[in-house]
Amino acid sequence: MFRLVRYTSKRALHVAIVLIMMLTLVLPLAACGNPDTGLIVTTPAPPASAARTSLAAGPDFQSVDLWDDNMGLVTEFSLIKPNTDPAAAVGFTNKFANLTQVGVLCSSSAGTGSVTMYLYAWNTDYDTTLAAQYLAKYTFEDYDDGSWNIFDLTGMDLGAGDYLLVVTDGFDPNGADVGVLVSPNSVDNATYYENGAQTPGALCAYYQGYN
Repeated sequence: MFRLVRYTSKRALHVAIVLIMMLTLVLPLAACGNPDTGLIVTTPAPPASAARTSLAAGPDFQSVDLWDDNMGLVTEFSLIKPNTDPAAAVGFTNKFANLTQVGVLCSSSAGTGSVTMYLYAWNTDYDTTLAAQYLAKYTFEDYDDGSWNIFDLTGMDLGAGDYLLVVTDGFDPNGADVGVLVSPNSVDNATYYENGAQTPGALCAYYQGYN
């Protein structure tokens, strides 16, 4: 009986070690989308110009806010409404030779919701832009209320030019609210859209890149 117990214990230990090794390989992959969709990154709410600096991979990276960075004024635009498919979007011009990140400040009252982001190359107007194939897509799930949901676009060879970032497909399995945060103040370097219509205000968003 002693030999059987000792053998079983050794076998269980061996199995546990193998499982741990497998998990160390699988878990990093689970955090990534496929190459066309970018990497999900979530960070706490601002004051975030400083908080987001840690996401940069080098001293040449710069972050550009697409809103007025006044957290005292922001309100929520809900992405869950009956019989509709609401969408919030921001059009912006990337001034860097390499676009590496775009991010949006999102709400999720229960922390169990999801939103899907699409990044497009801008073409003529909103509807024409959405008619084309998106550059990147990712569904962010179970994020905390007031989190930055961020596309890591490193390696996608996206350069300077005009882009449209769309946030839509809000969902929560428990019926809680999900949305994005919006400033009432329009800004010069971005155009805000609600349900496809240009609207006063600014989506709490930013982009990052380098030359």
